[in-house]
Amino acid sequence: MEPAALVPVPAAHGEETDALCANCGATLTGHYCSSCGQKGEHPVQSLWHFIFEATEDLTHADSRVWRTIGALLFKPGFLTTEFLAGRRVRYLPPIRLYLVTSVLLFLLAAIGNSHNPEQTPVEVAKTNAEIAKAKAEYHRATGRELLIIAQDVKPSADRQEQLANCAKVENEARKSVALKAAALSLAHKACMSAVKDNGHALGEAFLHNLPRALFITLPVMAALMKLLYWRPRRYYVEHLLFLLHNYAFIYVWFSILILLGWIITPESIMGPVTMVAALYLPYYYFRGMQHFYAERVGRTAAKFTVLSLAYLVVGALAFVATGVYSVLAQ
Repeated sequence: MEPAALVPVPAAHGEETDALCANCGATLTGHYCSSCGQKGEHPVQSLWHFIFEATEDLTHADSRVWRTIGALLFKPGFLTTEFLAGRRVRYLPPIRLYLVTSVLLFLLAAIGNSHNPEQTPVEVAKTNAEIAKAKAEYHRATGRELLIIAQDVKPSADRQEQLANCAKVENEARKSVALKAAALSLAHKACMSAVKDNGHALGEAFLHNLPRALFITLPVMAALMKLLYWRPRRYYVEHLLFLLHNYAFIYVWFSILILLGWIITPESIMGPVTMVAALYLPYYYFRGMQHFYAERVGRTAAKFTVLSLAYLVVGALAFVATGVYSVLAQ
């Protein structure tokens, strides 16, 4: 069915003529359709009007982004309060904000991980004889051929030592049973992956899987928040929204630190900057809890302590699970 054109409605008793929405056909009562939200304007515009509209759209979108980031960084708990109060049009939606900031952080982290500067040729082992020696040592220790290192890689003395350590881990795994053997076998696989390309492939896999693991921690932490703030009763989604904004803050904060690390090279400057950034994190979380849940300082401090310990435990489990999965997927 073709959409209705923007046509006048016949006027009655001398009243002003109304118009129909070109998208859904509803009667327009203002600049925007109350049914579908489309702006009521003529489909054919002049060039200048088109440029004006495009500029307005771009600047409006930009202003919403910067307004959201500014509030996110310097007004703890403010965005969640505004969203639940119904004042939402000025800021990015929580889910979109979370996704954009997480993609930004892990993209920057992946760029930094892929940067692999050339090492100075202080490393020994440049000849085929040393490659053969490394393979012979590995075969003597494990009884298997070393196939993981390509022929064009010249293993240094450090890499030969790493291979020997990997072989010791595998031998220990063969002597062990049950869970210990499985853990050592996993460690051996991780060791060999690290030797293969200095761990870059393993690091990329870890960064690829980490966002999903952190996203899984959100409902877990929200459940804990619901237990901590049992009275007055709040919906589970309220705690989830609060954590979405907090996670987005962490992603933006660490993205800024990565960018500053690329710009500021002297450690004498970057060190204090990192220290201030690290101190701001607990302050931000504490102030956010105080602002959003509106409780006294003492109660907020006690719940903040519990929440911090929970973050350490859940975060450590998420990192370990991500590491194990990344190794197994190699």
